[in-house]
Amino acid sequence: MPKIISWHKQKPVEGTVYPISREGHTLTFVEGKGIIMFGGIGASLLNQMYLYEIENNKWTEFKTSGRQISPRCYHTTFYLSNLVDGLELTV
Repeated sequence: MPKIISWHKQKPVEGTVYPISREGHTLTFVEGKGIIMFGGIGASLLNQMYLYEIENNKWTEFKTSGRQISPRCYHTTFYLSNLVDGLELTV
């Protein structure tokens, strides 16, 4: 018998960070970290990056270093490696 999976809409807790509704974004699974969400389009094009920690049911906005990537939607991303100082994600 197949396992039944159900979806539940999250109710934001006051004072917590979570991404706005969007489409055209990417979700990239990184083992041991969670799911990284990047870009998309809401009221405008977005270049925000968030980490969703599956175990803690928590969103955290990433602060990136270096040149900021331009906002985009309907793109692709992939996880390259786990670096000593952080993550490397290619967009």
